[in-house]
Amino acid sequence: MNDLISIINLRSRYIQTISTLLFTVIDSPILMTQHLKILSCAFICLASITLHAENLELTECEKLYGHAESRSCLEKLESKIDDQLQETEKHAVGSLLAWDEEENYKNLSIKAFLDSIATFRKYQLKQCDFFWSLAAGGNGAGDMRLSCQIELADQRIRQIAEYVSRKGIDDSSHLADNGCASRLVYGKRKGELYPIVVSPRWDDRDILSTLGLNISKSKVKLELNPDENSVQYKFKSGIAIIAHSEVDGMYVTFAEKSVENPTIEFEIPPCVSQ
Repeated sequence: MNDLISIINLRSRYIQTISTLLFTVIDSPILMTQHLKILSCAFICLASITLHAENLELTECEKLYGHAESRSCLEKLESKIDDQLQETEKHAVGSLLAWDEEENYKNLSIKAFLDSIATFRKYQLKQCDFFWSLAAGGNGAGDMRLSCQIELADQRIRQIAEYVSRKGIDDSSHLADNGCASRLVYGKRKGELYPIVVSPRWDDRDILSTLGLNISKSKVKLELNPDENSVQYKFKSGIAIIAHSEVDGMYVTFAEKSVENPTIEFEIPPCVSQ
């Protein structure tokens, strides 16, 4: 437990130091260029996350005396807040889709938001790997990583909610849909998170189009079994397979080489009865 406390104190000093250095650079006309200023401000925003990020549950976990109890508490809290983050992101996408704005601006915002989802997950992984390394092999390393993940996710949840609300697009009307509304799903692309907006109403043409594929330029092979209707589309760039199931919705893969090792994969859940 002492290792964990030492690491937490070290992290706090790190955040203060990096913020001081960056502000020094910004205030110096010699050191600062326009591009560096933008980059530095971005780092300041990220470094400004304080120890507990206003998350009282995290504070309670770290107060537990036994290391095993503290670790278990952190694991449960990390899982909980990650679920909350996904729900916040899904709600934000739904609000953007329902936004009373010109389509080109809506599409621009949605694309930028999807890019931010993937970028944030990469940043979260790398940043928390750094804090894990500060344990230098101590028994608080795993706790440090979990604490970092919780803090960053908590900060992102509050920031998304604030900006969506500030722009007046926090519209919940999409939730009253018959369950077939377009929604955010989390797929995989080359092993990394691949956020994508899809709809259960889409046909195969729409699905392939969102992957940048033209169905008219494919060779089609239909494969049937009692549970699903699986269609294979062969393109010059690879093979797309769309499996349709009344129970599970659609499962989509695209493989540049072997179909057993897809480049892209994601699920489209079925319409949900209200």
